Amino acid sequence: MQKALIALTALVLLSACAYAVQVDGYCYLAGQTNHEGTKVLFQADSPGAVTDSTYTNGVGYYQIDLSAGAYDIYFTHQGYFGEQILDQLLLSPTTMQEITLVLIGIEISGELSGLLEDTTYRVIGDIWVSSGDSLTIEVGAELIFGDEVQFDINGYLYAAGTEIDSIKFINSSDSTWGGIDFNSSSDDSSRLEYCLITGSSSIGIYFDHSNPTFENCTISGNSAGNRGGGIYCLMDSSPAISNCTISGNSASNHGGGIYCWDSSLTISNCTISGNSCSWGGGGIYCYYSSPTIINTIVEGNTGNRSVYLSNSPNTYIAYSDFYNNQNGNFYNPPQWVGQIVTLNANGDSCDLYYNIFEDPLFYSTTGDSAFFLTVSSPCIDAGDPASPRDPDSTIADMGAFWPPMPPVWVEPSSPSPQTTAYSLSPAYPNPFNAGTIISYELQAASWVKLVVYDVRGREVARLIDDWRTAGNYDATFDAGGLPSGIYFARLQANGLTQTQKILLLK
Repeated sequence: MQKALIALTALVLLSACAYAVQVDGYCYLAGQTNHEGTKVLFQADSPGAVTDSTYTNGVGYYQIDLSAGAYDIYFTHQGYFGEQILDQLLLSPTTMQEITLVLIGIEISGELSGLLEDTTYRVIGDIWVSSGDSLTIEVGAELIFGDEVQFDINGYLYAAGTEIDSIKFINSSDSTWGGIDFNSSSDDSSRLEYCLITGSSSIGIYFDHSNPTFENCTISGNSAGNRGGGIYCLMDSSPAISNCTISGNSASNHGGGIYCWDSSLTISNCTISGNSCSWGGGGIYCYYSSPTIINTIVEGNTGNRSVYLSNSPNTYIAYSDFYNNQNGNFYNPPQWVGQIVTLNANGDSCDLYYNIFEDPLFYSTTGDSAFFLTVSSPCIDAGDPASPRDPDSTIADMGAFWPPMPPVWVEPSSPSPQTTAYSLSPAYPNPFNAGTIISYELQAASWVKLVVYDVRGREVARLIDDWRTAGNYDATFDAGGLPSGIYFARLQANGLTQTQKILLLK
């Protein structure tokens, strides 16, 4: 009987091999937003099956046509632990289960001090900096935390990334972690810059009698079982939070983005967006506190008011934008806040503290360009004139990011078959200090225009404006005579437009 069953199975497989089947699925890279480049190998494991492979695209999607049969499937990406699916029978169109690859890293736990170098760390147990000790984390380091593991700061922490190489505090693919706690013995001079804190299920950042500085950080995708999904300030804490994005955090009770109890945090030039809670303060909840909120955008938060102030009469809110928040912007605000009585320097309606209530006109709320302002945003040059000027010497903008996206940035909202008519490759080198090469490929002949713009949308170089046949091309952008800063290379061909950001550093 067993021999007959084996023979029947073989017969089924042999007959299946006369046709092809389409197989697709998603394979993600833990902690990344770009999931491109994972090899998916289908190793033949039956008569008629043919070994083949494909690669994932930027969103982790792969698709391949295979001869029907049985396969062993292997997912591999340099620097990540591989995964496999064995003895997979593929006799009809199949969507595979989602796979997430975890970074290979150095395992750490326990007490830390000194220097954490630029590499990947798998945090397998609680870590801490003891009182009187110090820890410096190098640019580009990634700390991937296991389930419920937390980071306690009782001493001094310095973690300064850069705009193009941040420091990441993230969860592993199959768990959530316990966040970063600054305790009462932590050094007030502790500082985090260009850091990502995400994936905590026990508050993103917790301050207890502590006063560190956060600049240009992203605090997103964290949650709390009670209060303060993104940030929790407790007992006379006075952290300074500037140019930070606090988005997509949640709490089951108060303060989806920020919860503040008996504290006086300062929030300047931040973007607080898309946070949620079940009760008060989708964006911010303050209880017996004295927060300062200035040059900040509070938008799209869900809960009973976006800013909920309980017994907090010394709150200062000025030169900020409040828009599209569920159930209104304020509960119990200071006098005159939220009452439109005048116009600001841009001619927009505002209250006596120059708060506006306009759509900030973000370029996007997702991806690398999330929460950048478009050049038509009412938040541009609408900040406090007494604040430090923007790098272009204009009045400070509201929100976390400068410069605004130029009007030439055009990008389809979803992939289209037409986009295969050409492709714009990443400029190399980028960042660059003199010149960079911009490569592109045409699938069909077309008139091609490749132009470089500055952050205000002004053309600074026209590299190509001519007819090109199908093929691969390189264009050199010589930035001699131009100041350091962000520029945008815009390619137009076959009726489509694609733009990429390049950074000149001198």
